[in-house]
Amino acid sequence: MQVASSEPSVTACIPYYRGKRYVRRAVESLLRQTHRDIRIIVVNDGDADPPWDVLSGFSDPRLVRFNLTYNHGGPFFANAVVLGAVDSPWFLVQEQDDWSSPDRVRVLLQQAIMSGADVAISAHSFYYQRLDGSLQPLGSRWRHMTQT
Repeated sequence: MQVASSEPSVTACIPYYRGKRYVRRAVESLLRQTHRDIRIIVVNDGDADPPWDVLSGFSDPRLVRFNLTYNHGGPFFANAVVLGAVDSPWFLVQEQDDWSSPDRVRVLLQQAIMSGADVAISAHSFYYQRLDGSLQPLGSRWRHMTQT
């Protein structure tokens, strides 16, 4: 039974190919969003060693696992497949080796809706992962937002 939500529905796609070291963190960060009406689709893009074992501990119904078993088409192809299959008004792209701060989706939606935009693009902070698993900030791209 799905509970009605006043939040707009968001589908997040995580294309996967040879990224077991990172994909769990990407999924966890989306499941922890303050915006709760989110469906996360991890797409195995033809990797013979899919990430399902590292994601086996998740029982959240918002997480969907999907295999593309014919040829590695790249993240753009995986995103296009998911985008064509869902009816959410909002679509979030997240790479397998990225993670989102807990308020990323809420802030992006708020900014897009307030400005009447069809698209919201977030700044992307870069981190170096040390051998002990800790992260060292390296900076960000797209620091300034302009409105046209």
